[in-house]
Amino acid sequence: MNRPDQLWRLTDVAVETDGDIVWVAPLPNGPIVRLEGVASVLLEHFREPSRISDAVGACVTLFDDAPPDAHIQLGHQADDFVSIGLLTPAVAPQPTASH
Repeated sequence: MNRPDQLWRLTDVAVETDGDIVWVAPLPNGPIVRLEGVASVLLEHFREPSRISDAVGACVTLFDDAPPDAHIQLGHQADDFVSIGLLTPAVAPQPTASH
């Protein structure tokens, strides 16, 4: 499980869309992954650095009929994105010291 405060971002990926199906692969070596439905929506949230819990929460609010365990399911999906290399830790900007 990832640290709750960790920011994640999308790695360099190749993306191909075929209707409602999104094929995505981390560059340069893959693997190629097929995403459908909310999984592709979830991945889009990481174009900007985001915590997994924030991205999951944003996705759940998009669907009126989300199942009660949607946060858990999407959290596992995001963990899978990390495992296969679609997400990488994002470095939070450090505050600059004022003189």
